[in-house]
Amino acid sequence: MADATAKLRSPGSTAGRFALLISGQLQRFTYLDAFKHVPGGILGLACGDVQPSECTARVDVYIALSLTAQAHNFFTGGAVSAPPYHNETEVETVNHMKQHFYSLGADRVFLTLHSEEHMRRCDALLMSNIAKHSFKKKNVSEVQALAALQQLPRFPLRWPAHFRMLYLRHRAYAMSRSEEGSQELYTYYMYMREDNVFLEPRYSLTSLAAHVDSFAFPDEWGSSRHIAMDAYCHEAPDVADKVFFAGRFAMQQIFGPTHADFLQNMVWWIHLAVYAGRLKLTDPLSTEGFYYHLLHHNWLHTIVVDFNRTEVRYTSKTEGTPPCVHPRYYPCTAMPGHLISVCPPAG
Repeated sequence: MADATAKLRSPGSTAGRFALLISGQLQRFTYLDAFKHVPGGILGLACGDVQPSECTARVDVYIALSLTAQAHNFFTGGAVSAPPYHNETEVETVNHMKQHFYSLGADRVFLTLHSEEHMRRCDALLMSNIAKHSFKKKNVSEVQALAALQQLPRFPLRWPAHFRMLYLRHRAYAMSRSEEGSQELYTYYMYMREDNVFLEPRYSLTSLAAHVDSFAFPDEWGSSRHIAMDAYCHEAPDVADKVFFAGRFAMQQIFGPTHADFLQNMVWWIHLAVYAGRLKLTDPLSTEGFYYHLLHHNWLHTIVVDFNRTEVRYTSKTEGTPPCVHPRYYPCTAMPGHLISVCPPAG
């Protein structure tokens, strides 16, 4: 694991075509806050200190959101609320989101919403695949497969919330592959969760791209096997999964370009979880642990970077309510305090 946190603001090249991937729950999407503290918005993040007129980098945005509400019960920093600016109808909200990202400098914006019914069908499809590829015996029933999984520690908390989270990440990535066209492929991808907020980042996407590619000789895909991940809030050997930055080859391995590739990764995730459960590990369905194994399996290497980001919540939909950072995540960046406060205690 390489460490890289300095000299990332000035790019080695001002060219490049980037795909920004965002996924999560609609009710937690803090899109008006995400780039509020980034000079120049998305284009500023891509170009850094270079003037927009001199930077030829392009950024397309792909957003995959669910209309469901999978809430974690560990939140103790006040009640969780949708942002105050989520007051329009669904159609108006989608249009407002897309226009907002265009105003930040995005070249193109694609957004898809997934209903609870759609997510339930995905749950069932995964369970069917797990049953067909059972680690115990072939062709067990879906009921038997689910019963085996229910024995895992923290099952109600982690499943299906984590599967749906992983599915939406795949959907954002798959959209980018289908929309990029054959003439000009994306050179790099950045993934972020729906609640991420960047706090005066000291890097640019163009400089980060050059830095990632400098760590390894490009493989047959023409891009590095290295992937940049956040330096905060993970316990080795697991990796932080709040934000990723990588070239084509690395991103394809972790998200899967096709639905079949994604399901194959998910079946492997479940097999790893069951094995971890047998070893009496406390959180076998951890996505951080899964990504560690996925990276290792595909011979990918991580670069630790301070992305200068945090994840925010709202405690009320009242207009004027500021965003805050859950106490659990407040230490997950070096600099949230002067920009965003910690959430108040519940009650």
